[in-house]
Amino acid sequence: MTKRTKIILISAGALAVLVAGYFIYRAIDRVLLISSMEERHVEILYAKRGDLFDCEGNLIATSKPAYDVHLDCKIIKNDAYWDNKTLALAPKLATLLPERTAAEWWDYLQAGRIAEKRYLKIATSLSREMKDSLARLPIFNLPPLDGGAIYTSYLKRYYPYDSLGRRAIGYVRGGDNGRVGIEGKYDYYLHGFDGSRKIKSGWYKGKKEHLVTQFVNVHNGADGMVTLSMPMQALADSALRAGIGDDPDITAGCVVLMEVKTGAIRAMVNLSRGKMSYETNRLWERYNDAIAHSYEPGEVLQTMTLASVLRDGRLRSLDTKMPTRHGLLPPMPQDVHLKDYERAYKTDSISVLDAFAMSSHYGMAYLATDAYDASRNYYTESLRSFCLPQDRFACLEGLREVDITRPDGYYWEDATLSSMANGHALTMVPLDILSFYNTIANKGRMIRPYLMQKMWEGEKHATVFTHEDGGTLREEVFSAAVADTLTRALLAVTESGTGTRLRDARYTVAGKTGTARQIIRVHYDDKGRLIDPYCDEQGRFQTAATFAGFFPADDPKYSIICVLYSVPCRKTYYGGTLPALIVRDIVNKIDVND
Repeated sequence: MTKRTKIILISAGALAVLVAGYFIYRAIDRVLLISSMEERHVEILYAKRGDLFDCEGNLIATSKPAYDVHLDCKIIKNDAYWDNKTLALAPKLATLLPERTAAEWWDYLQAGRIAEKRYLKIATSLSREMKDSLARLPIFNLPPLDGGAIYTSYLKRYYPYDSLGRRAIGYVRGGDNGRVGIEGKYDYYLHGFDGSRKIKSGWYKGKKEHLVTQFVNVHNGADGMVTLSMPMQALADSALRAGIGDDPDITAGCVVLMEVKTGAIRAMVNLSRGKMSYETNRLWERYNDAIAHSYEPGEVLQTMTLASVLRDGRLRSLDTKMPTRHGLLPPMPQDVHLKDYERAYKTDSISVLDAFAMSSHYGMAYLATDAYDASRNYYTESLRSFCLPQDRFACLEGLREVDITRPDGYYWEDATLSSMANGHALTMVPLDILSFYNTIANKGRMIRPYLMQKMWEGEKHATVFTHEDGGTLREEVFSAAVADTLTRALLAVTESGTGTRLRDARYTVAGKTGTARQIIRVHYDDKGRLIDPYCDEQGRFQTAATFAGFFPADDPKYSIICVLYSVPCRKTYYGGTLPALIVRDIVNKIDVND
């Protein structure tokens, strides 16, 4: 081995020993550093909650940093220095935070100083811009250990469209009872998982040292896209507000607009008046009536009776005549509209089509009793088959079940079959009714309504799942021929019947009106007889008025429902008036070709 080679090897060996020694020294030094540290704290690294977008890509819910600001009034030791700084600070605080005047801010700061407050509240929920503006003011522009400013940051949910669709979009507050709407249903995917780091602190070799000993990565929440279209939501919201107006006897209303072919809900508006609002007459999104307000719909469900007799072959043609009998079909009350019809047309019979168009209680009760008086269970099950199944709408919590009186139940009476034929003795939510009309528009195929379109994670937008993207629930609830016949009947309603306010709409609308009093109380007299449950002690009654249908009738693009609910009063609200006018307003402003 040459002398040069030996020198190189010796040098390399020495270098290796030095490097190894250095790392051994650093390791020992780190062990000594860690062992000398006693103070420990865990810093939470908050995950960013996922954003929500509407079907057109508009941001409808996001999270932004917010700040709470406090002041340690004991950090500044010199009283004269404190007085000079707070005198300069007070007027600038009054400009930035005008809830107090300059004099009030001065008094507030001085009171905090006298009380030796270590955590005096200055402001909460400030935006980043406001926090930065505050940080430029006297005292707050000093380092925290010199001035005493304390900033606490967190992420706050922000809704760019404010109250539009707020009940459907929802929120998360507190425990399980505070999970509402899309935000609540998909909280697991949206909230992500917080990270953390464990920090040890202590003095070592004359210096204050901080050391991260454990680190957990932050996993931000998934982003999501809902089916709502905010322009359509705004349109429906505006039409419903205008229709309800300042009428104090209308306590709530809802509108749902859905794509016929897919089941995608493009608008879901729920407006309520009064309760829990600072303004007693203000309309706001308080309760999701569209999925949670179960009510007796009235004549809007006469279409189900007609669909049942057509599907079962109990009726062959809408032109079939039935006897009018002066509108008498005991034990049902007399239908006075049939008496008027007899007198006007000098006849003792009426076609099924004409009876349906005029929302005749007698006509639909006659069809139901003639077809199902001996098979009542079959009829009630037929009605159930027109409703969405139990898992019909998993996008939101709180969907009420359909309640149809059973023939073998305690509440079945002689008049129940006739009542059911006209939309009474059963309850359901507006979304169920809309789904049935959507099935007619779909030629007998039932489609699942849905609100969540898809979710994804990260910048690459890898899809987490595509949730309930419509899809057929039942291939054939009834045949296309039955659907066409029902459409003809619904067109008669809007062309010459109770829904003529839609006759001049931008697109031809096929639909049905419904007006129904609601049960206010169940009360018995001293002899055990039931007192009229639809009236209160003052003789007032509560009405639900409905219009449901689809448009354009010849090639349906959207199905729609509007329901208005009144307080107990002496006025009757009809489905062919305000609900029909609200629907017409919406139809006139929608371009089905977009």
